[in-house]
Amino acid sequence: MSFLKDKKLPSFLNDFQYKQFLNEVKMLEENTLKDKIHKLALLFVAYTGIRRRELGHICKNDIQENATQYIIKIKGKCSQERFVSIKKSFVGNLLNDLLEHRENMGLNHQYVFSYKKDKPNLHIQTPMKPILQKIKAVQIRGNNLHLLRHSFASFVYRESRDILLTQKALGHASLNNTQIYVHMNEDVHNQVSNFF
Repeated sequence: MSFLKDKKLPSFLNDFQYKQFLNEVKMLEENTLKDKIHKLALLFVAYTGIRRRELGHICKNDIQENATQYIIKIKGKCSQERFVSIKKSFVGNLLNDLLEHRENMGLNHQYVFSYKKDKPNLHIQTPMKPILQKIKAVQIRGNNLHLLRHSFASFVYRESRDILLTQKALGHASLNNTQIYVHMNEDVHNQVSNFF
């Protein structure tokens, strides 16, 4: 089984840690523009599994809404577009408050997660690291946004048992990239071993 030793599985939060993380993020302050951007960014990544770079490129006109959710157009790798959704009840008030706060400051640029410039925020992870270090659920696993992407993928796969759904949610071009979440899933191994 040397192939298992050679391929390092990504870190991720288990279901309990993932839910604990979401609860802790919901308790973060929302006093300043940066507080709001950071909190909303964490919620977007945790609830949609988008990449850091995709997050930084989200524009106001990429966000559409229906009665219960926001549908966000994501510009992924190799300029591929996909859509992700997030419930309004999870981020609606914060998103509206953030956009209003920016407007009151005279910051009418299109990029939702940009601080001041009308440019994508490609360095959003740097100021997030200290915030992630304070969150108990994350401390034992790492402090980067990609941990949340892996946790989202694991959670989606564990809940759905649908590798194609997980692939689409992550925006993977190849199913090979998504299969790692099957290998990470202990329930799959237990289920297979119970066949015998």
